Amino acid sequence: MDTVADVAEQVNAKFDSWCLDSDVRRNLYKFFEDNKDTAPLDACCAFVLADDIQSMYRRVREHVKQQASYRMEDLELQNLFDNVKRRLNKELYRKNPQCMKLTEYTPYQYYAPSEWGVEVYVNGNEVEQY
Repeated sequence: MDTVADVAEQVNAKFDSWCLDSDVRRNLYKFFEDNKDTAPLDACCAFVLADDIQSMYRRVREHVKQQASYRMEDLELQNLFDNVKRRLNKELYRKNPQCMKLTEYTPYQYYAPSEWGVEVYVNGNEVEQY
């Protein structure tokens, strides 16, 4: 928690509100990009805080204000690691769409669920889904 709080301080994050504002979140993402090769732990802390993985903002806010509540569950490091890994993998694929394999399905036939979503085209034009 101290390391995450130190990273937050470097980007001028305040823990006065219930959530991070968009400017601080942008600064945390920039900090992540700038430091991922030179200070990977600090960069990871910025990423976790910016994405609020495992309610990290609430945890750090309570830690900084020394108000750990009865709701403060133990932080399972393996779960945190798994969540960060999953989120980073998604980001890598989003930033490198050439890695994705396009799969076409026959209309009116079953297609597998995907967390990446499905694009639907009618007469060559993508249609909005609800």
